[in-house]
Amino acid sequence: MTIDLPAQEIHGPDGGVVKFELDAFRKQCLIEGLDHIDLTLVEATAIEAHEKKAAAAHPWR
Repeated sequence: MTIDLPAQEIHGPDGGVVKFELDAFRKQCLIEGLDHIDLTLVEATAIEAHEKKAAAAHPWR
């Protein structure tokens, strides 16, 4: 059995093909091997900029 994620198909040993539906975002995450932590780290630069801005605006924290 082979799963073709980009084509959203499962190929059986007998040559049969089953198509399946998958949300585009989830599909991209699976193809790129991204989990929740990886998705957060993609935004690391924006998160750091926000943290610096928040620290400057609220130095007593």
